[in-house]
Amino acid sequence: MNILSIFSGCGGLDYAAASIFPDAQIISIERDNVYAATLKENLVRHFPDVKHSMVQDDIVNVKKTDILSRNFQTVDLLIG
Repeated sequence: MNILSIFSGCGGLDYAAASIFPDAQIISIERDNVYAATLKENLVRHFPDVKHSMVQDDIVNVKKTDILSRNFQTVDLLIG
C-alpha cells in the first residue's frame, strides 16, 4: 500500500494510516519545519517498521520526480 500524505502537519492522518496499514509506504509532504520534525519523530517512535519518506517543501514546488525518486510508482491512497 502506497500512501501519499499532503499537508501532513504533525501526522494525525499519517499516524492513523500507519496503524491501519502497517506494511504501507508513506510519503508525507509538509512545508513547516516544526510540523515536519514532529511528524518524523512520531512515526519513528510509534511505527518504526513503516517505510516513511518526507518531502519538506511547499506542495506547489513538489514535482512528480520527487515522489518517484522514493520508489513510489503508484498512489493507492491519498490523505490530507
